[in-house]
Amino acid sequence: MDNRYIDYLFNRHILVSLPEYTEGHVFETVYSLAKLFAVRITEGKELARKEMISYVAKRLGQKVPQAFYRGFPDSVRKLSSDQLFFDQALHYFRTYYLGDFSAPGRSVYEEMTEREPFGENVKITDFRILSEEDA
Repeated sequence: MDNRYIDYLFNRHILVSLPEYTEGHVFETVYSLAKLFAVRITEGKELARKEMISYVAKRLGQKVPQAFYRGFPDSVRKLSSDQLFFDQALHYFRTYYLGDFSAPGRSVYEEMTEREPFGENVKITDFRILSEEDA
């Protein structure tokens, strides 16, 4: 399928699941699109593929490996650089040196709130996913 047509559909809030995309990682892809880019998939969730994350990042002009993604708790964003350094060092020590993978990492300074996609006031964009044949 021509990239210009895929880009045109993206502008209409449609993602195309191409056959060369790898299978699996459906839940992780949908969750990452929500967390990183405030993109909610309304139709065709079963067609989500991990390659869509880098495509959406490129189209929206955002770099995925940022220190804070959308929805990251404000209590952590407002930490000083010294506090962030201490917090990250403690997290890596506990997780990788001690091998404690029993719980997801949280900041020692963070308020105990539930992290969820669309947790902050962000503009949510609804997308749907179509197969190449349907597109």
